[in-house]
Amino acid sequence: MPLAAITVTQAGGLDGADGLASALDALPRGRPVVLLIHGFKYRPGDPRRCPHRHILALRPDPGGRRRVSWPRHLGVGRDPAAPLCVAVGWPAGGSIWQAWRSADTTARTVADLIGAIAARRGAPVHGLAHSLGARVALRAAAAAPAGSVGRLLLLSAAAAQEDAAAALAVPGLEAVSVASRENDLFDAALELALGLRDRSLGAGLSAPHRRWADLDIGAPETGAALSRLGHPIRTRPARVCHWSPYLTPGLFGLYRRLLLAPGTLPLSDLRAALPARVAPRWSRLLPPRPAQGGVLLRP
Repeated sequence: MPLAAITVTQAGGLDGADGLASALDALPRGRPVVLLIHGFKYRPGDPRRCPHRHILALRPDPGGRRRVSWPRHLGVGRDPAAPLCVAVGWPAGGSIWQAWRSADTTARTVADLIGAIAARRGAPVHGLAHSLGARVALRAAAAAPAGSVGRLLLLSAAAAQEDAAAALAVPGLEAVSVASRENDLFDAALELALGLRDRSLGAGLSAPHRRWADLDIGAPETGAALSRLGHPIRTRPARVCHWSPYLTPGLFGLYRRLLLAPGTLPLSDLRAALPARVAPRWSRLLPPRPAQGGVLLRP
């Protein structure tokens, strides 16, 4: 079955490498490899917060609507052409400061892992990462050998714009940041707690980049654009939600296409179809303000 579970230890070691090697040997030539990287608060081995029993499992333990199987939604166990999904568990528990530092240690191990897989397969490795896992993915991509990373899908990325800039300095890498104004509270808290020098990626890049796309799933224009591309989504807007990029029905169909058949949806086509700018922060939480003459201004 094309699912391999590995764990990066607190010291930066790697558990599960033998199982991954066997899965790579069994994978047909040309089939992509996708790293799945969870975010904050998950801890491998913790009965309640182990990612390998939760979102990275083929059949997650029951309990709670957020227990959505990423590998199953990418086709594992259902589609004979599914990719090899490598479920990367890492120590993301403790405080946000501890997890932020752990993300750096994890990224160095993941960078080596990416290089080894890409060399073995003769093809770049893709990634799907949520929350603080996006920082792991971006920093790993920046440190991995040139040409070893293909596309990254970053969901509610708990990462800074400088992390994206470092990754985009790597030739060939492409990234899609899937965000929503529902995540504004988390973005602002991250910037405040860590004293970031620049804004988090929920605000988009500081300047457009041809190998980057900001996908604001809460914008009506985005929903219309995705429908035209053949991927209608059913949004259920909330004022605050950190998990909508993997809970919104219809999005995994888009993710499968972006990761498994990238040639059918060039990033330039996706960027051209989407709104030019992401909606301003707090526009989901705060109502429009009336200006003089009754004209409405967005906060």
